[in-house]
Amino acid sequence: MRLFRSFRRKPVRWVCIGLMAVGLFFAYPNLNRTIRTFFAERALRERNAELALGWLESIPEWDRLGQTHLLFVKAYRRQGKFDLVRENLQTAWDSGVPREQLEREQWLALAKSGQTREAELHLKQLMLDPRDDGQEICESFVTGYFVNVQFAKAASLLNVWEADFPEDPRPHELRGLWLQDTERWGEAATCYEKALSLVPGKTRIRRAMAVCLRELHEYDKAEIQFLQCLKETPDDSQLLIQWAEWLLSNGKVNEAKSVLQKIMNVDSENQDAKFAMAKTLLMDGDVKQALETLQQLHDEKPSDSKIQYSLASALQASGMTEQAAEMFKQVTAAEKQLRRKQELIDSLDQTANKSDVLYEIAMIAMNHESPAEGLRWLQNLIDLNPRYAAAHNALADHYHRIGRLEKEKIHRELAKALAETKNP
Repeated sequence: MRLFRSFRRKPVRWVCIGLMAVGLFFAYPNLNRTIRTFFAERALRERNAELALGWLESIPEWDRLGQTHLLFVKAYRRQGKFDLVRENLQTAWDSGVPREQLEREQWLALAKSGQTREAELHLKQLMLDPRDDGQEICESFVTGYFVNVQFAKAASLLNVWEADFPEDPRPHELRGLWLQDTERWGEAATCYEKALSLVPGKTRIRRAMAVCLRELHEYDKAEIQFLQCLKETPDDSQLLIQWAEWLLSNGKVNEAKSVLQKIMNVDSENQDAKFAMAKTLLMDGDVKQALETLQQLHDEKPSDSKIQYSLASALQASGMTEQAAEMFKQVTAAEKQLRRKQELIDSLDQTANKSDVLYEIAMIAMNHESPAEGLRWLQNLIDLNPRYAAAHNALADHYHRIGRLEKEKIHRELAKALAETKNP
C-alpha cells in the first residue's frame, strides 16, 4: 500500500517540477534584467557610473526597456558623455518613457554641460519637486556653474546642498576642487577633510587633500594621507607622480626617481612623469639629461610657466647664464600675469562687463599656462557672448597654430562678420 501511494505521488511531483521549470524559463529574462537593473541603480546612487554601465551593458539589447535606456542616460550624464545622453534619450522616448521623465533628464544634462541659461528656466521647478534627484540636481547645476565660471551661483547652491544633505560628501569635495584650482590650499584641505569624515574610503578625495597639505608644507600630515592612498590604489599613476613630488620636496631623490621610473616603464610618454623626473634629475645633479628633457617639454608646452622655471634653473646649472636670465625674465612676467588672472577671477562676480574680463583671463591662460586652459576660458566667453569677435579671432589663431584649418576658417569668418556688423 505504501509502495502504491509513493508511486501515485511521483507523477504529481514531476508535474510540479515541470511547471516550475517552465515558469522559470519564461520568467528568467525578466528576472535577469531586474537583477542587473537593481545593481545598476544601486551603483548610480553610489555615484559609480562605470559600475552602473557595466551592469546595464550586460543586459542584452533585445531585453532593454525604455527605463533601461533612462538609466543609461543617467550614467552617461555623470560621465559627461552628452552625445550618448542624447542618443539614449531618443531611444527611451521611442520606447515609451513618459515625456516628463525625459525632460527632467534633459534639463540636468543641459545644466551639467554648462548650458545653464537654458537649464535655469527649469531650476525652480526641479527644486520644488526634486523627487529622488535632489543631490543630482545640485551636482548638475554646480558643475555647470563651475564650467561657466559663475562662482557666486555655484557657492550659493553648494550651501543649499550641504544644508539639505548633511551626510553627502560630494558638495565638500566639489568646493575643495574649486578652491584647489585657485590655489587656496588651506581652505581646500579643510573641505576635503570634511568630505573624508563623511566617506573615509574615497581615495580620490584623500589624494587631493594630500596634495594640498604638501603645498602647505605640512609634509608629515601629507605623508600619512599619501601612504594610505598608496595602500588603496598602488598603481594609480597620478598618485605616484604626486607621491614622487612629496619625496622630492623632502630631499628623497633616489626614492622619487624609482617611483617615477616605475611609471615611465609603463607609459614612457607621460608628460607629468617626465617633468617630475626632469626636476628629480636636476636635483640629483644630472643637469645634461634634465636640460634635454626640459627643453623637449618646453618645445611642446612653451607657455607653461612651471616648465619655464625648471628650464631656467637647468640652464643656470649648466652655465648658460644668459639664456637662463632671459628665461627667468619670462617666468617673472608669467607669474605677474597669473597673479593678475587670479585677481580677475576673484572680481568676476562683481564685474558688469564680464566679456572683456573673460577675454583677458583667457589670453593670460593661453600665453602663460596652457592652450587647453585658454581654450576653456574662450569657450566660456563664447557661451556667454557668442558675438565677441576677439574671442573668435583668438580661437582662429589657436587652430592655425595646430593646423586645424577648417576650424580656423569658421572662427576667422565669424570674427570678420561680427566686426563688419559692428562697424558697417
